[in-house]
Amino acid sequence: MFNQTEGVIQTWFDIWDVQGTKRGEIIVAKQGFADDPFHSNADSHYLTILSNPWFEDGQQTIQTWDLERMELTYECTISQADMDEDHSCHTKNGVVYICDNSGRISEYWAVDGRPISRKMADMEWNSDRWRRFSDGSRIVWAKWLTLYTNEGDVVQRFKVKQGKGYCLEAGILFDRFIFSISWREKSKHATLMVYSKTGKKLTSSRVAVRGRCLRWFIDIAGRLVLIWDTCTSMEIVDFRGLLQRRRDSQRYSYVESYEK
Repeated sequence: MFNQTEGVIQTWFDIWDVQGTKRGEIIVAKQGFADDPFHSNADSHYLTILSNPWFEDGQQTIQTWDLERMELTYECTISQADMDEDHSCHTKNGVVYICDNSGRISEYWAVDGRPISRKMADMEWNSDRWRRFSDGSRIVWAKWLTLYTNEGDVVQRFKVKQGKGYCLEAGILFDRFIFSISWREKSKHATLMVYSKTGKKLTSSRVAVRGRCLRWFIDIAGRLVLIWDTCTSMEIVDFRGLLQRRRDSQRYSYVESYEK
């Protein structure tokens, strides 16, 4: 909420837990907004608040609050030199970035003030579309499907991508496998690939392209459910069939279609 009376500008945030109990308030003596709503690290939950640089003295202040303790854990102000070069602040996936209008990063740190490596900062910056394994390693497919370690090192960049004329979806199965579905625009078929957690190719199959946009989820039985925007049916792919086909060298997989 924002309030401006008698020349005093304040922004305050009411904090509630998932049970609906109010935990407290955060009051900022400037016009501010929450950027990248909140980030969880272990048992701590953080909210990062940026002040509006176009009000008051023109300085942009960055504050991170611990929502469990309702305490300010980190605060800094963007330097005048950065402001003169049109640098601004953004938060993404638990990292605070100072960057220019083209997205070139000059500074970065974790929302709680901890220093992080450049490779971790780059990985988080590029993680618009991603899934993570329980050990912290992850796949990212903002452009090329890429497997990272939990430290931000590139393990493998797969030969499937998303971009002009190319479509790509990816995910993790059973915390053990990686799968990707890639196709070209106007193509009638997509390629379903399954990889090990280390990036080794295990098997592949074809699925029909039945629209422009694809949604998917893993059902309770561990099967992949595909839903196309222009199709009235759902396609179900049993990964056990795909992996068994590889082991036995038999051409069989389990695919079902259901009307919506």
